[in-house]
Amino acid sequence: MESQRILKRGGFFACMWNHRALNDPIQEKIENIIKSYVKDYDYGTRREDQTEVIKASGRFTDITHFSGQVLHNIPVEDVIEGWRSHGTLERQVGDKFNAVVKEIAAYLHSLKKETIPVPYETNVYMAKAVK
Repeated sequence: MESQRILKRGGFFACMWNHRALNDPIQEKIENIIKSYVKDYDYGTRREDQTEVIKASGRFTDITHFSGQVLHNIPVEDVIEGWRSHGTLERQVGDKFNAVVKEIAAYLHSLKKETIPVPYETNVYMAKAVK
């Protein structure tokens, strides 16, 4: 792992990312739209606990995970644009990608709001380098 190579002895590695919190009515509806096209939609590893992956590398100790939610009010057009650039969704729906995004856009426009609340969960993993 490159992160271990550049760390000083006893240095700490940290990684963090956000993903949409799905326990929200708007996000639930978007999920229903997606799953109407891809029954077994796979979110990828970002929603999986990475503790064991970091531990299995043998390069880190004292692994800590914490998370928290944050709510962003985002313009509807920006949310739609985010879906237009969503590689995970595009890979899984293939040639139906534009139809999925169009359906999501129609739903969001039906809310008749300029901005919508989008809850995110931030996950952080920290670990001490073994050198």
